[in-house]
Order: sequence, then C-alpha cells, then structure tokens
Amino acid sequence: MVDFSKLLNEDESPIPIEPGELFQSLVREPAYEYVRSVQTEVLDAWFARRDEQDAVIKMNTGAGKTMVGLLMLQSSLNEGVSPAIYLCPTKQLVEQVVAQAKGCGIQTVEFGADREMPPEFLNGEAILVTTFQKLFNGRTVFGIPGSGRQPVHLGAVLIDDAHSCLSIARETVSITLAGGSSGYESLRSLFRPALETQSMGTAATILNNDPRYYMAVPYWAWMTAHASVARILSDLRETEPLRFSWDLIKDDLEMSHCVIAGHKLEITPHIIPIERIPSFTEAKRRFFLSATLVDDSVLLKEFGVSESAVNSTIKPKARGDIGERMIVAPRLVHKDLTRDNALTIASAISKSKRNAVVLVSSKERSKYWEDNGAIVAMGESVGPMVSRLLESTGNFAVLVNRYDGIDLPGSACRLLIMDGLPAGMSLYEQHLMSVLPNSPQQRANMAQKIEQGLGRGVRSGSDYCVVLLTGVDLVAFITRRENHAFLSPETRRQIEIGQELAKVSQQEVGVPQKRLQDLVIPCINQDGSWKRYHAHKMTNLDKPLTDEVRLKLAAMERAAVEKFRSGSALEGASIIQKVLSELKMSEGPDFGWYLQLAANLTQKIDPARAQEMQRKAHEANRNLFRPIDGIKYQKLASKAGLQANRVLAWVRGHTDSNAIPVAMAAMLSNLSFGVSFEDFEKEWAHLADVLGFAGQRPEKEFGNGPDILWNMTDGYYLVQEAKSEVELKRKTVHKSEAGQLSVSVNWFKQTYGEGTPFSPILIHPATVCHEDAFAPEGTLVHDGDSSAKLHRKLTEFAAALASKAPEAWSVEEISELLSSHSLTPSRFRKGFFKPLESAR
Repeated sequence: MVDFSKLLNEDESPIPIEPGELFQSLVREPAYEYVRSVQTEVLDAWFARRDEQDAVIKMNTGAGKTMVGLLMLQSSLNEGVSPAIYLCPTKQLVEQVVAQAKGCGIQTVEFGADREMPPEFLNGEAILVTTFQKLFNGRTVFGIPGSGRQPVHLGAVLIDDAHSCLSIARETVSITLAGGSSGYESLRSLFRPALETQSMGTAATILNNDPRYYMAVPYWAWMTAHASVARILSDLRETEPLRFSWDLIKDDLEMSHCVIAGHKLEITPHIIPIERIPSFTEAKRRFFLSATLVDDSVLLKEFGVSESAVNSTIKPKARGDIGERMIVAPRLVHKDLTRDNALTIASAISKSKRNAVVLVSSKERSKYWEDNGAIVAMGESVGPMVSRLLESTGNFAVLVNRYDGIDLPGSACRLLIMDGLPAGMSLYEQHLMSVLPNSPQQRANMAQKIEQGLGRGVRSGSDYCVVLLTGVDLVAFITRRENHAFLSPETRRQIEIGQELAKVSQQEVGVPQKRLQDLVIPCINQDGSWKRYHAHKMTNLDKPLTDEVRLKLAAMERAAVEKFRSGSALEGASIIQKVLSELKMSEGPDFGWYLQLAANLTQKIDPARAQEMQRKAHEANRNLFRPIDGIKYQKLASKAGLQANRVLAWVRGHTDSNAIPVAMAAMLSNLSFGVSFEDFEKEWAHLADVLGFAGQRPEKEFGNGPDILWNMTDGYYLVQEAKSEVELKRKTVHKSEAGQLSVSVNWFKQTYGEGTPFSPILIHPATVCHEDAFAPEGTLVHDGDSSAKLHRKLTEFAAALASKAPEAWSVEEISELLSSHSLTPSRFRKGFFKPLESAR
C-alpha cells in the first residue's frame, strides 16, 4: 500500500502562504468548497500589506470574517510568524471559531484543564483559540512584567469582535468596590471633603448610600492622595475585586478616574494600559476584526493601533450585504403605539414557533417583559439562553445589557426588540454621559451601542429579522438628524426605510395595532415584494464617513497619556493644547473635556497652572470640575432672535414629524415628581432651550445660586428651586425649602441688580407654606396640577407640530402655536404657576 503520509513528508514543495493557494491546499468539508469573492478581496488586500504590524479588517456580519481571520493566521504560521492566537470575546464564539476551523481543515487547539500552553501552539503547529480575557488580565498565563512569569512572545494575534473586547479590557482593568466594604468606606471617607466642595447636596446623598447618585473625584484631590489610595488597594490585592486588575492598574493609578456612588465606587485608568501585556504589544502581526465598529478611533486610543492601520482599514468594496432588517419604531406608525403593542407582536411571534428577543439596558427594565411571559437572561445565564435560541424555536427571551458579543443567526431571532437607549453600566460610562451629554463624542458612543444591538438578529447577508424600537429615549435619538452621521450607511438607510414605511402605514385605515402587524408580517413571512423593495432601497449607499477629527483627538489622547506615564507630564499637556489649536477647538463641551485632561496632566508639575486651565475648561463645559478657588459666575443672557425662530430650529432637527411628540415625551418622562433631582433639573433647564428661552443650573454649574434659572425672551427671569423628590402627599412647604429660595433670590438680586424683573419659583407638590416658613414675596409654585397641565399643553403642542413635515413649518405658524398653547413668556408664567399661600 502506498504510504501517502511518507510521500507528503518528503515533498519539498513550498508551503503556501498566499491565502487563495493556502485554502486550496486544505482538506476541507464539503460546506467549505470555495472562498467567497468578498473574502478574497479582503485577503488579497491584507496579503499585500502583511508586513505591517497592524491590520484593521471591517466586514459586515455574515461576510465570512471568521474564515478570513483563520486564513490570515494560518498564512502567518506557514510563513514562520508564530505562535498564532485567535481571541474571542466569549466562550460561545470560541466554540464557533473552532468548529469553522475544523470544517475548513485548519488545525486549532484550546487550553486544557491544566491551563498550560498547548505545545502545538507554542511550536507553531496550530492556532490557539481562546477568550480575549485569557490574555488580558492581571494574572495572565501569557506573563506580564514583574509577575515572575516570562512573557510569551507571539507572532500573530487576532482580536475578533474588537469592539466587544475593548469593553472587556476596560472592565478587566477597572476596580469596583461594593458599598459597605472596607475599601469603599476608606476611600469615600478620604475623598468626602473633595466631593462636598464640588456639590454639598449630591455628596450628602452619596453619604446616605443612595445608589442613584454618583460623583467623580476631582483629579487634584486624587493625585494628592494617590499614594494613600495605593496603600489601601494594595492591602486588598488578593481579594476578588482586585485579583485580576491590580497588576494592570497599579502603575497607572495616578492617571485614573475614581467615581463614587452611594452603593459602590469604581476606579479606571484614562487609557487602557495595554502595554502591560507584552505578548500583545510586541506581537509581529496584530489583526483587529469588526463587523460594526464605526468609530475606529477607539482602537487607536485604547489598543494603540497604528494611525496608518486605522486610516487604511481593509474592507470589501461591495456593500449592502448587511442582511435584511425591517427597523420600525411603533410610535412613528401611530402616536398611541407603545411597547405594549410590541409585546403583543413578540408574544404572537413566539407562539408561531419563531424566536423573539428583547434587548434592555438594565434588570429594572427587564421586569416589564418578565411579568408578561418573557424569560430574562443576564450575566452567566446569557450563554445558556443563546444556546437555547440557537437550538430551538418558540422562545421569548430578554437579554440584559448585551448589545454585542452574541450571535443570533437565522431562526435564532426573527423579531428583535430594542427597548430604550443602551445605558452605561459602569460608573465611569455614566459619568461620561453626564459631563458630555450632547457632545459628538458621547453621541457617537451611543450610536455605536445602538448599531451593535441592531446587529444581533441578522448575522449574514441572507439573514432577516424585524427590529422594533421602543422607548421614547431611543426613538428620539434615532430620529434626530444630527445623530445619523454616527451610524453606518447600511443602518442609516434601513432606519430611513422604516420611517418611510411608517409614513405609508399612517395613511392606512384600521386599528393601529393591526396596521403595525400588517407592516412587519411581510418581512417575517419573506414576502417577495418586500424583499425586492428592500434590495432596491439598499443600493447606492453613501460612503462611510471618516471622522479625521476624532482620529486626531484619539491619537492626541494616547500620546499625551503616554508622555505622562514616561514622566513628561507637561509635554503631554502641550500635545493636547497644540492639537486643540490645530483643530481650532476653542469652545464647547468636548473642548472643555480635553482641556480638563491637559489640566490633569499639568497638575503633576504645576498645580497653579492646572487650576487656571481648569477654570477655562469649566467655562467651556460647566458639567466639569469646578476649580478649587471657585469660578466667576457667567450671567444668563437672553438668546438672540425670536422665540419662534429657535423653536423652529428644534423642530427641523427631527427626521420625521412623528418624532417630535416622541422627543417631547422623552423629555416629559423626566419632568415629574418622583424623578431624581439631578434628572429633573437637567431636563427642566433643557425645556427652556426647547421653548426658545435660555436655561441654566447655577448651583450645579457654579456652586452658588438657584437650582434652575430661566431667562425668557421678554427679559423676565424665573429663579427656581426644584423639589422633585418631595412626596406628593406633602401638604406644606418646609422652612428650609422656603429659606433656600430666599437665599437664591438674594443671590439673584445681587448678581443681576434690584431692578431686573423676576419671579421666585418653587417646584413643589405643596402650595401652602408651613406656619414657621417664610418664602420671598411673590413666590409662585409649580405643583402637581400645574405639572399635569404643562404636560398636557406640551404634548398637545408636539402633536400639533407633528401634523406636517418639520421642514414645512414657518416662523409665523410656530409663533401662533406657541401662543395658543400658552407657551409664550407671559402666558407661560400665568398658566403654569400658582401663588404660594400662607398657613398663618
């Protein structure tokens, strides 16, 4: 018998490294007959640049990026670039990669129970497939400096679902201490004075262990005490919260953020210290695969990917193969449609032996779905639920805070519901959202999470599913024109398709629920006319936008922090100031954020100069830290132009007429008694802007003055103290509350002059002053009845604006609507406040 193995071993033919030849040389299963053209296009582009250390590969879901990744790694092994490792965000994806590698004849290995390095991997005979966290943790088996374990030198490293692995890296390197633990209590006590200097009221709620409130520690207080922090944390290094993070963050503590809430605190570095993992940073080749990563700048900033790789992403020319998604917001079909209607459809879908999946941001938000028959999965239970969805139909599942890192192809998900905006789960994410609420930086981050969530249910170009968007905050976000620039061209087009279909459905007769069902059924049933319509609309897509500014800012941040780490703090600050000058950034929330970063670096060497910079940063973004010696108050000036002109600008910022009532509902959801004072005050100040007035939060932004100050277009001011958390059953205004308003009135008179017209306002459920309370003369109250009336008028106003397209309105028409709904300055003051009565 012929010994083919012997003949193979004696064969002196060169081992193929070109991906196409390599693929043909593999012993494959029938399902892997050929490499698709889109894969060949990407592989050829990479092979021509294979000597570059970094390669960023972006392919739509289902385009075969796993195969591309495996072939790149095997090509590297054949060329002598070894060992090679394939990193996945989850164990589920590890299993999928191993299965696909087996099918196409590529040798892979995994870690065994002994956790030792497989010799086949070390010898370059097989690709190691494992989770990203196996490599990136403070006790990694791949070794880190000072660990006593020699780092493993890697030839080729591939990170699949790079966006998911970024989140894992951030979570791994962060320290979270639970409220009541010794570490938490020690650090909260240490920084109590610094927190109280920033906001006495918020600090008090944190000290009362209220989990709803959090504050970031000012960087100057943190840097001054970081040696004490290091001692406290070092004593805890063997405990669960620090076991896998301490050796990564310990040398980066001084340049870290600390956010303290009433129930926990979190410490996280400004930039992930990826250089602590030499196996990654020193690898000869590094591949970053992504399906949905729109913002490539985060790879540059957090993973240290070269600017050239980020600027020349490898991706196929052909686009539009994202899969078939009908993305519909029920509220845009009819104003009365809510998540109850989405629930009805989800229940019907699961009963018809199809899978329905809901994505929510929190356990609290999942309760509604659980109470109505859905099975909730979060944390460790997500994996088993995904397996169940892959293996069976007729399921109705809810996944909590899992917008990426999971695949639900084919029948695993035929209906996907996104209920509400994705929310930052970490304290640091929540802090960023609070200090940069409407900045391009945070809107891009939010769009990225939405994009990731939308991609869960369609995992190939031939896959399909219906996506329902519920929650007024989510619908308001996706219908703002300014946010569309942060979405991929494919997703943006599919959202536009959904809005177009909603408009058509509005013209139909019948019950709204039936109209919604009739709209989505053609996609569920794969109606031919729907498929042709979708395919036609998905042609001639816009080219993806390259945000050169964000790339430059990301490179700036990384370079500045690296200078700080190397002992050149002032050079780091100079890098930031130089780039901001080159970009002509001199105002706005993002400018303030980056200038605060420069001040943070400067604090190390020149605290006085840092405080000067901090003052300018706060002037640009009043959500940032207030300087140690306070700041000069900036008077609230009237906005130029007519009230109706500014309202019209807000109206035209929406892509759909029905989006206006949704945006109004999103705002009103935070303008009720029982809402936290932070959310209420922020939205009440925002309401002033929507109505064409000017709003400000002097106490929050400057450390002195009322909770909220409005300057109406007729030059009249409203000096307001908000008590949104007071129980609705309260019958009287307390002495302390009346006194607080008196202090604010005195501040206003001193600041704006005795002759400036104003009214003192209490936002409070009670309209009677307690017998020992003395409120300023002329005090008005916005009580529960007033709030209900305002909600009704604003809702009616938004409904009227929805009667025709945003661009069809004129200034004169808007002016008439403002007057008829009591929203002009004088009518507003008369219509939504009551005189405060005395109990005496």
